[in-house]
Amino acid sequence: MSHTLAFDWEADYLAGIVADVSGDSLRVNKCFRIDWPDDADLRQRSEALGRWLAESMRAHGIAASDVHVVMPREAIVVRKLELPNAPDDELPDLVRFQAATKSSTPLDRLTLDYLPLPMQSDDATRQVLMVTIDGTRLRHLHETLAAANIDLLTVGISPVSVGEVVTRIGPDHSVDPNQVTLVIFQDAHRVEITALIQQQVFFSHHTRLAEMESSGGRKSSLAEINRTIVALSQSLSNIEIARVCLIHPGNADPAVEEALQTRFGQQLQVLDVSQARGLIVDPQINVTELAAFTPALGALLGQTGPHVSRVDFLDPRRAVIPPDRTRIRAGLAAAACLLVTGVGYWMFSSYLTDLEAQTLQIEQQVEDLDAELRQGLPDQNAAALIGEWVERNHDPLAVIEEFNRLAPGTDRLYLRELKSETLTRDAALRVTAVGYAVSQQDVEQLQEVLEDAGFRVLPSVADRSRVDPDYPYAFELQIEVPVSKTDQVDSGQRVTLN
Repeated sequence: MSHTLAFDWEADYLAGIVADVSGDSLRVNKCFRIDWPDDADLRQRSEALGRWLAESMRAHGIAASDVHVVMPREAIVVRKLELPNAPDDELPDLVRFQAATKSSTPLDRLTLDYLPLPMQSDDATRQVLMVTIDGTRLRHLHETLAAANIDLLTVGISPVSVGEVVTRIGPDHSVDPNQVTLVIFQDAHRVEITALIQQQVFFSHHTRLAEMESSGGRKSSLAEINRTIVALSQSLSNIEIARVCLIHPGNADPAVEEALQTRFGQQLQVLDVSQARGLIVDPQINVTELAAFTPALGALLGQTGPHVSRVDFLDPRRAVIPPDRTRIRAGLAAAACLLVTGVGYWMFSSYLTDLEAQTLQIEQQVEDLDAELRQGLPDQNAAALIGEWVERNHDPLAVIEEFNRLAPGTDRLYLRELKSETLTRDAALRVTAVGYAVSQQDVEQLQEVLEDAGFRVLPSVADRSRVDPDYPYAFELQIEVPVSKTDQVDSGQRVTLN
C-alpha cells in the first residue's frame, strides 16, 4: 500500500490530504490546511519557504515524502484551439504551433499541456483545450518542495481533479456527445465552473469570492457566475445540460447555491464527495468538511484509474519520437542492393523502361487537364469574388451589439475609438478598439469570454497607462468575426441554457 500526499496549492493557503492508494481504492487518513506565511519576501524564496513548509508539516504530524499538486483554475490559462483532423501523435506539434501564434507570452516562459476534446466521425477538424502555466511559478513550486524534501509526482489542475470526483458519484454519467454535466466547485474563496462532455473537460472558468461578505461583493460575484454560464451557452450549440452538480463545504456562502437553485431548479444536485466510488474515509474525518479538499481528493482518485483525461505539467503530452533504426535499414538496404544487382539486373532495366513510358503518359494527361482548368479559371474566380462580396455584406452594428452584451460592465473596463472593417477571407468583420481596465486579469477574462462565444481574438498585452487613474491598464482589442458567427449575429440567433 502506497502512502502519499495531495496538495491544493492555493494562493493564500495549502489544503492537503494524506491517503493510502491501493489498486482501485483510496483511503483518506487525514485532511489539513496550512496558511502561507504573511512575510512576502519569505514566500518568494524557494529554499526558505521549503524549510518553513517542512516545519509546518511536522507540526501537523505529516511525514509523507511523495506529493501530487493541484493548481487552482486562476493559476492557469485555458484556451480552446481548433486544429486540422490529424492523428493523436501529431497533435503536440500542432498545439505548440497554434500556441505560438495565440499566446501573448513567449512559449519558452510557459509550460504547456492540452486536453483532446471528444470528436464525432463527421468532424472535419479537431478541438483541444490548451492549458498553460507560468514557467517561473512552476519552477518555484518544484524548488520549494525539493527544499522540503518532498518528491513532486504530478502537477495537475483543479477542473480536471474536481471532474474526476464528480464522475465517481451517483449514477454513471452520460456519454452522449449532446449532453453536458455542469460542475460548480465552491469554497470560501473561489467558484470554479467546469463543463464535462463524455466525462471530459470541455469548458472551465473561475471567479474569486473575496468580497462575498458584503452585499455588493456578493452581487458582483453572482453576476460573474451568470456571465460565465451565458458564455458557456454560446459555445454549446444544440447541447443539453443533463446534470448540474454543486460541491461546497458546510461553511460556504449559501448565496451561490440559492442563485443556482433559482436558475436550474431540480437539475441542481449538491454532492457529498465522501460517496465517491472507491473512496474510504477515516471515521475521525468530518465528511462535511471534506468537500473543501475536493481538488486534492480528485488528484489521488485519479491515481486509482482516471475517469477524466488529465493534465500534468511535469509530464505534458509530447510528440512521440520514433526510434532511430538508420543502421539497421542501411544494412538491409545494402543486402537488398547486392541481391538485386546479382540476380535481377535485367529485370530492373526492363521495369525502368516501362516506368518511364508510364511517366510520360501521366505527364501528358496532367498537361491536358491543366489546359482545361486554365480555360475556365477566370470565370470561376470572378464568380467567387462576387459571391464572397455579397455574402460578407454584414451589419457591423449588430456585431458590436453582440460584443457589448458579452462584455463586463464599465466598473471593470471600457472601450474607446471603436472601429470596424470588412475582411475578405476567413473572417467577415474585424472590430478594433482601445480600452482601459482595472486589472490585467479583466482583460484576459474578456478575451476568454469572447473566444468562447465564437469570436477570434488577436493576441495583445495590457500595459500600464496614466490616461485614466481608475483604469490603470490600457489595451488594444482586436476581434475577428468568422463568417458563421456573423451569420448568427445578423439573423439575431441566440443560444440559451434551459
